[in-house]
Amino acid sequence: MPTATSEPPPAQDPGAASGPRGKGGAESLVEHAAALLGLSASDIDERRSLRELGLDSLMATQLRQRLRRSHGIDISAGRLLSAESVSGLRESLDGHGAGPEVLPPEESRHLA
Repeated sequence: MPTATSEPPPAQDPGAASGPRGKGGAESLVEHAAALLGLSASDIDERRSLRELGLDSLMATQLRQRLRRSHGIDISAGRLLSAESVSGLRESLDGHGAGPEVLPPEESRHLA
């Protein structure tokens, strides 16, 4: 009789799907960025850019992946590292809104 072996689940990015599913991409941006920076969301000064807050290129790539997985938001790591304030990024993410670099996944695949 075969016995089932209990294997550990595959390793995942610990913050990839963290955060409540009901939250929008703009709120998740702050929560995921704060987690990567080792801060609480309330410590994020939204007048500053993510780069000013300490985000580096590796963290920007991780943040980009987390936003894509949790909300289907495709935003470039370059934009996350730009001089744009956190507040400005949040505004453009509300409703997958306003910027050419924030595209629903099906549109971004056609551009690749």
